[in-house]
Amino acid sequence: MSHGSECQEHADRIVMWVAVALVIGAIVKTLGQLPYLDAIPFSVSMLVSGLVVGGINMEHDLGVYGKAVDAMIDIDAHLFLMIFIPPVIFESAYKSNFHLMRRIAGQALILAVPGVVISLILIAVIARYFFDYGWGWYTALMFGSILSATDPVAVVSILGSLGASKQLSTLIEGESLFNDGSAYVLFLLWKDYVTGDYR
Repeated sequence: MSHGSECQEHADRIVMWVAVALVIGAIVKTLGQLPYLDAIPFSVSMLVSGLVVGGINMEHDLGVYGKAVDAMIDIDAHLFLMIFIPPVIFESAYKSNFHLMRRIAGQALILAVPGVVISLILIAVIARYFFDYGWGWYTALMFGSILSATDPVAVVSILGSLGASKQLSTLIEGESLFNDGSAYVLFLLWKDYVTGDYR
Protein backbone atom coordinates (compact mmCIF):
# COMPACT_ATOMS: atom_id res chain seq x y z
CA MET A 1 0.00 0.00 0.00
CA SER A 2 1.42 3.39 -1.00
CA HIS A 3 1.91 6.28 1.42
CA GLY A 4 -0.82 8.28 -0.33
CA SER A 5 -3.40 5.52 0.03
CA GLU A 6 -2.45 5.07 3.70
CA CYS A 7 -3.01 8.80 4.33
CA GLN A 8 -6.34 8.63 2.47
CA GLU A 9 -7.46 5.65 4.55
CA HIS A 10 -6.41 7.43 7.75
CA ALA A 11 -8.37 10.55 6.71
CA ASP A 12 -11.41 8.41 5.84
CA ARG A 13 -11.33 6.86 9.29
CA ILE A 14 -11.20 10.28 10.98
CA VAL A 15 -14.14 11.50 8.87
CA MET A 16 -16.07 8.34 9.77
CA TRP A 17 -15.34 8.85 13.48
CA VAL A 18 -16.59 12.44 13.31
CA ALA A 19 -19.73 11.36 11.43
CA VAL A 20 -20.57 8.63 13.94
CA ALA A 21 -19.83 10.99 16.84
CA LEU A 22 -22.28 13.53 15.37
CA VAL A 23 -24.94 10.83 15.03
CA ILE A 24 -24.37 9.70 18.63
CA GLY A 25 -24.54 13.34 19.73
CA ALA A 26 -27.85 13.84 17.92
CA ILE A 27 -29.29 10.70 19.53
CA VAL A 28 -28.07 11.73 23.00
CA LYS A 29 -29.47 15.25 22.50
CA THR A 30 -32.84 13.84 21.49
CA LEU A 31 -32.96 11.37 24.39
CA GLY A 32 -31.94 14.19 26.74
CA GLN A 33 -35.26 15.91 26.08
CA LEU A 34 -37.21 13.00 27.51
CA PRO A 35 -38.65 13.26 31.03
CA TYR A 36 -36.27 12.17 33.80
CA LEU A 37 -33.32 12.56 31.41
CA ASP A 38 -33.52 16.30 30.80
CA ALA A 39 -31.74 17.00 34.12
CA ILE A 40 -28.53 15.33 32.87
CA PRO A 41 -26.20 17.85 31.16
CA PHE A 42 -25.46 17.11 27.51
CA SER A 43 -21.69 17.11 28.06
CA VAL A 44 -22.01 14.50 30.82
CA SER A 45 -24.19 12.31 28.58
CA MET A 46 -21.64 12.57 25.77
CA LEU A 47 -18.83 11.67 28.17
CA VAL A 48 -20.69 8.55 29.28
CA SER A 49 -21.47 7.65 25.66
CA GLY A 50 -17.79 7.99 24.75
CA LEU A 51 -16.77 5.78 27.67
CA VAL A 52 -19.32 3.15 26.62
CA VAL A 53 -18.17 3.16 22.98
CA GLY A 54 -14.52 3.05 24.05
CA GLY A 55 -15.21 0.15 26.42
CA ILE A 56 -17.07 -1.80 23.74
CA ASN A 57 -14.23 -1.14 21.29
CA MET A 58 -11.71 -2.55 23.78
CA GLU A 59 -13.71 -5.73 24.36
CA HIS A 60 -15.15 -6.40 20.90
CA ASP A 61 -14.14 -5.92 17.29
CA LEU A 62 -16.17 -3.04 15.85
CA GLY A 63 -14.69 -3.51 12.39
CA VAL A 64 -14.15 -0.36 10.39
CA TYR A 65 -15.44 1.89 13.15
CA GLY A 66 -13.06 0.25 15.62
CA LYS A 67 -10.19 1.18 13.31
CA ALA A 68 -11.58 4.72 13.15
CA VAL A 69 -11.58 4.92 16.96
CA ASP A 70 -7.99 3.64 17.02
CA ALA A 71 -7.03 6.28 14.44
CA MET A 72 -8.48 9.01 16.66
CA ILE A 73 -6.63 7.64 19.68
CA ASP A 74 -3.35 7.93 17.75
CA ILE A 75 -4.09 11.37 16.25
CA ASP A 76 -1.49 14.08 16.78
CA ALA A 77 -2.45 16.25 19.77
CA HIS A 78 -1.69 19.51 17.93
CA LEU A 79 -3.86 18.45 14.99
CA PHE A 80 -6.67 17.54 17.39
CA LEU A 81 -6.49 20.98 18.99
CA MET A 82 -6.41 22.77 15.63
CA ILE A 83 -9.49 20.86 14.43
CA PHE A 84 -11.71 21.02 17.51
CA ILE A 85 -10.73 24.05 19.62
CA PRO A 86 -11.57 26.82 17.08
CA PRO A 87 -15.21 25.68 16.63
CA VAL A 88 -15.67 25.46 20.40
CA ILE A 89 -14.31 28.98 20.97
CA PHE A 90 -16.31 30.34 18.02
CA GLU A 91 -19.52 28.75 19.31
CA SER A 92 -19.01 30.26 22.76
CA ALA A 93 -18.20 33.71 21.35
CA TYR A 94 -21.06 33.55 18.82
CA LYS A 95 -23.66 32.73 21.46
CA SER A 96 -22.48 35.49 23.79
CA ASN A 97 -24.59 38.62 24.08
CA PHE A 98 -22.27 41.46 22.98
CA HIS A 99 -23.95 44.23 25.01
CA LEU A 100 -24.14 42.06 28.13
CA MET A 101 -20.56 40.91 27.59
CA ARG A 102 -19.39 44.52 27.38
CA ARG A 103 -21.09 45.29 30.70
CA ILE A 104 -19.51 42.38 32.55
CA ALA A 105 -16.12 42.43 30.73
CA GLY A 106 -14.38 44.03 33.72
CA GLN A 107 -15.64 41.34 36.10
CA ALA A 108 -14.70 38.59 33.63
CA LEU A 109 -11.18 40.00 33.26
CA ILE A 110 -10.75 40.18 37.04
CA LEU A 111 -11.75 36.54 37.31
CA ALA A 112 -9.69 35.52 34.29
CA VAL A 113 -6.31 37.20 34.78
CA PRO A 114 -5.75 37.60 38.56
CA GLY A 115 -7.90 34.52 39.15
CA VAL A 116 -5.75 32.41 36.83
CA VAL A 117 -2.54 33.72 38.42
CA ILE A 118 -3.78 32.92 41.95
CA SER A 119 -4.98 29.46 40.89
CA LEU A 120 -1.70 28.84 39.04
CA ILE A 121 0.39 29.74 42.09
CA LEU A 122 -1.69 27.59 44.46
CA ILE A 123 -1.51 24.58 42.13
CA ALA A 124 2.24 25.10 41.65
CA VAL A 125 2.84 25.20 45.43
CA ILE A 126 0.82 21.99 45.90
CA ALA A 127 2.57 20.29 42.97
CA ARG A 128 6.03 21.27 44.24
CA TYR A 129 5.64 20.44 47.93
CA PHE A 130 3.01 17.69 48.04
CA PHE A 131 3.77 15.65 44.89
CA ASP A 132 6.86 13.49 44.88
CA TYR A 133 7.97 14.47 41.36
CA GLY A 134 10.99 16.59 42.20
CA TRP A 135 9.74 19.43 39.99
CA GLY A 136 11.37 22.83 39.97
CA TRP A 137 9.35 26.03 40.21
CA TYR A 138 9.15 26.56 36.45
CA THR A 139 7.79 23.06 35.85
CA ALA A 140 5.30 23.40 38.71
CA LEU A 141 4.13 26.77 37.37
CA MET A 142 3.73 25.29 33.88
CA PHE A 143 1.65 22.47 35.38
CA GLY A 144 -0.43 25.05 37.25
CA SER A 145 -1.09 27.03 34.07
CA ILE A 146 -2.39 23.87 32.38
CA LEU A 147 -4.85 23.13 35.20
CA SER A 148 -5.94 26.76 35.56
CA ALA A 149 -7.80 26.78 32.24
CA THR A 150 -11.44 25.92 32.94
CA ASP A 151 -14.18 24.60 30.69
CA PRO A 152 -17.63 25.88 31.73
CA VAL A 153 -19.70 23.87 29.23
CA ALA A 154 -21.29 21.62 31.85
CA VAL A 155 -21.71 24.49 34.33
CA VAL A 156 -23.43 26.74 31.78
CA SER A 157 -25.65 23.85 30.69
CA ILE A 158 -26.73 23.21 34.28
CA LEU A 159 -27.33 26.94 34.89
CA GLY A 160 -29.50 27.07 31.77
CA SER A 161 -31.58 24.11 32.91
CA LEU A 162 -32.02 25.72 36.36
CA GLY A 163 -33.20 29.00 34.83
CA ALA A 164 -30.28 31.06 36.16
CA SER A 165 -29.87 34.63 34.94
CA LYS A 166 -28.34 35.23 31.53
CA GLN A 167 -25.87 37.64 33.13
CA LEU A 168 -24.39 34.88 35.30
CA SER A 169 -24.06 32.48 32.35
CA THR A 170 -22.48 35.21 30.20
CA LEU A 171 -20.06 36.08 33.01
CA ILE A 172 -18.93 32.45 33.28
CA GLU A 173 -18.61 32.04 29.51
CA GLY A 174 -16.77 35.35 29.12
CA GLU A 175 -14.42 34.51 31.98
CA SER A 176 -13.70 31.17 30.30
CA LEU A 177 -12.79 32.84 27.00
CA PHE A 178 -10.37 35.24 28.72
CA ASN A 179 -9.22 32.50 31.08
CA ASP A 180 -8.14 30.18 28.26
CA GLY A 181 -6.16 32.96 26.60
CA SER A 182 -4.33 34.07 29.73
CA ALA A 183 -3.63 30.49 30.84
CA TYR A 184 -2.21 29.65 27.40
CA VAL A 185 0.08 32.68 27.42
CA LEU A 186 1.34 31.76 30.89
CA PHE A 187 1.84 28.15 29.79
CA LEU A 188 4.00 29.27 26.84
CA LEU A 189 6.00 31.53 29.17
CA TRP A 190 6.78 28.79 31.71
CA LYS A 191 7.35 26.22 28.95
CA ASP A 192 10.07 28.43 27.49
CA TYR A 193 11.70 28.66 30.92
CA VAL A 194 11.52 24.87 31.37
CA THR A 195 12.96 24.09 27.94
CA GLY A 196 15.54 26.90 28.11
CA ASP A 197 14.12 28.68 25.04
CA TYR A 198 13.38 31.92 26.92
CA ARG A 199 15.17 34.91 25.44
